[in-house]
Amino acid sequence: MARQEVDETADTIYDASVFHVRTRVQIGDERMETPSIAVSGSFRRHYRSLCKCVREFEALGVRVLSPKVSQIVNPSEEFAILESDDTDDPRILEERHLEQIEKARALYIWNPGGYIGLSVAMEIGWAHGRRALVFARFMPVDAMLRHFVAEIATPRQAKKIITI
Repeated sequence: MARQEVDETADTIYDASVFHVRTRVQIGDERMETPSIAVSGSFRRHYRSLCKCVREFEALGVRVLSPKVSQIVNPSEEFAILESDDTDDPRILEERHLEQIEKARALYIWNPGGYIGLSVAMEIGWAHGRRALVFARFMPVDAMLRHFVAEIATPRQAKKIITI
């Protein structure tokens, strides 16, 4: 069983077995954990539907740490820059996303058709190296990546698992 260190006066739970920090919110006299997730997927191929996925998580009460729903401002470039981004440096933007993956309870891969590109494959490796749960909406086409996805799940199913 996982060992948890809980400070009843603090707003975080440190779960030593999986190296992540989960936030909690105060509701009346009860403290409840607020599940958080990072979402990855191809902005070039599936950005519109990825945004719908982010909104679905938010509607379910899951805090999406990254990405923020916005508009792509450079539609013809290789790396998508969003209107909400404060830099156009791909390395800085990717490092920020990786930081949010570290903070999140899980990584959710939005991958219609099973497609996972190189950036998302790296993000799966990053999450796996930090022992975070990795969900995908669809079975990855790549046989190796299938081994690093814990569950094929809808956002609702993923929420149930990360709030246990």
